[in-house]
Amino acid sequence: MKRILTLLLLSGLFYQTHAQVLFSQDFESGTLDPMTAVDVDGVPVNPSAPTFCGPTWTVVGNAKNKLVVSTSWLNPVGIADDWLISPAIPVTEANTFLFWEAYSPDANYRDGYEVRISTTDNQIASFTTLALNIPAEVTTTQKRALKLDAYIGQTIYFAFRNHSNDKYLLYMDNISVRVLPTVDVGFKGLTFEKYNPIGTQVTFKATIENNGATPLTSVNYTWTVGSEIYTDSITGLNIATRGTKELTHTVQYSLNDVGEFPITVNIDSPNGMDDPNPYDNVGQRNLYGLNEVLPKKVLVEEGTGTWCGWCPRGFVTMEIVGADYSDVAIPVAIHNYDPMLVPDYDTPFSNSISGYPSGHIDRKELGVDPNDPSTGTGFIPSIGHLQNRMVPVQVNVETTYDEATRTATIHGTAHSSVATQSNTLRFSCIITEDHVVGGHSATQLQNYDQVNYYAANANGVMGGFENLPNPVPASQMIYNFVARAIIGGFFGTENSISPVLAANEDFSFDYSYVVPAGSNPELMKAIVVIMDDETGEVLNSEAVQLAELTSVPLVPQGKTALYPNPATDQMTLSVDFQTEDQIGMKIYDTYGRLIQNLGPLDLTNGTKTQKINVADLPTGEYLLELRHKNSVTALPFTKI
Repeated sequence: MKRILTLLLLSGLFYQTHAQVLFSQDFESGTLDPMTAVDVDGVPVNPSAPTFCGPTWTVVGNAKNKLVVSTSWLNPVGIADDWLISPAIPVTEANTFLFWEAYSPDANYRDGYEVRISTTDNQIASFTTLALNIPAEVTTTQKRALKLDAYIGQTIYFAFRNHSNDKYLLYMDNISVRVLPTVDVGFKGLTFEKYNPIGTQVTFKATIENNGATPLTSVNYTWTVGSEIYTDSITGLNIATRGTKELTHTVQYSLNDVGEFPITVNIDSPNGMDDPNPYDNVGQRNLYGLNEVLPKKVLVEEGTGTWCGWCPRGFVTMEIVGADYSDVAIPVAIHNYDPMLVPDYDTPFSNSISGYPSGHIDRKELGVDPNDPSTGTGFIPSIGHLQNRMVPVQVNVETTYDEATRTATIHGTAHSSVATQSNTLRFSCIITEDHVVGGHSATQLQNYDQVNYYAANANGVMGGFENLPNPVPASQMIYNFVARAIIGGFFGTENSISPVLAANEDFSFDYSYVVPAGSNPELMKAIVVIMDDETGEVLNSEAVQLAELTSVPLVPQGKTALYPNPATDQMTLSVDFQTEDQIGMKIYDTYGRLIQNLGPLDLTNGTKTQKINVADLPTGEYLLELRHKNSVTALPFTKI
């Protein structure tokens, strides 16, 4: 069940009472009951499928929304046969409908399904009637309806059967059986830009749904703010049962004052008749007038994975964002199904995008490809669209770090430019880490290999990946902006910001994070985010370094020499560091990519001389990195 306004929720409760609901399942209880699932095929799920997939229909989701999913990605490859079966339902009246919502997220592997009916029992063999066949469901949520009048006087069972051959995922939600009135219109949502500078002419768009058994041809559309009331009579419609349509009111609202303005909408008079269920005809949202431009940064969240051959495109774009747009944008790489996975972040995020690589910019421009020159879209154009938008809050962040306990305290503070009585803002906190590389064992390294469809220039130039192999060995990869935790949760921390705020009021919230062993706090960032819970948008963000350690010198004391330089085949490294710790040695190219991991250099006996073979390196400029604890010495050299 999707998020809706409180007023709409109350309307829905009245509607369910008056619409004669015979059966309803939205899965918010976290269980299938009273429905049942049967795995007829008995074939294991492919191990590369999302980890939340079960052998048959499984409840998935989060605190905001739960639904069920089935997969036909099996191992060995074959045809799925997964059934989701209802309890017994008596059909006694005309205009009885089965409703459900469904989608299949991958456009290239769309699961289809059957709707089957049994008039005897819930055994698989009894579902002899094929009532509807959907060969391939669409990639966005589709509301569907099936009229059951043919079964008046009988008790039926219905079943959804995923019978797809080697596809991907099929989601379903909000399944119900209802007896509908002849005419009935429902208000489903009000769309407008929530935050606007004063002087804006605001257009109100209302989405309506036909909840009646006959086509909806006309309605009245009224909006109210304060004492202003405007009504439109909308004719010429042809909306089928369960169909929706967005209507634009002909009158715009002149936003001339700073503040919070409740907008109330009423949709009524379906087909010129009284609505028998007026309880779902009304909705309300707040509109905000702003006159202060606050400092703003844009949050760029990218879905990526080492398994994703197109993800080097995202890698390159995110490096550009981090290097050239750091004053206006904050990049976060959310890894999927690889060693850098953070389930609490990846699961809701992966459910909100349709493919990899793609991402959200402030969660306002959604499902954006990192760089699509053919359409002029991408992360960087989206940053340009959003970096100067007017928002009602400014955010700042400070951190303190306890080296003994490896605990960081993140203090987020914010400033509101407008008074509110019922806004829905939340803090959240994201932790990222730069310079993430693979482990030391061969298996650990292999898990960090990056699949690369741009190898050998197979798909054009891509920031140097066209010159790298497929996969790119982990020893040549450095992953930046890697999401390590989302402390406030994907949807933000509940009750972290009061809905009642005064103009120019400051408010704050603190988070705590223990840095895991193996992560370097000096290479990590704390990002404090303020979200709008109603719209799901990120309004503002700020990032700072998680910790600045002072107990370790910037470079170890001692001397280094690297010769000959330039070199053709072999170089000599001479090190005289005053330490008994091992020194890590790695070679990077000028793009910052790891070319070779030379392993540790043992300085137990003081001065050390080490031969370094560079014969296999392509001609060019490089850096030899010597890492001592949290300090780095970089020695540039040239291969000729």
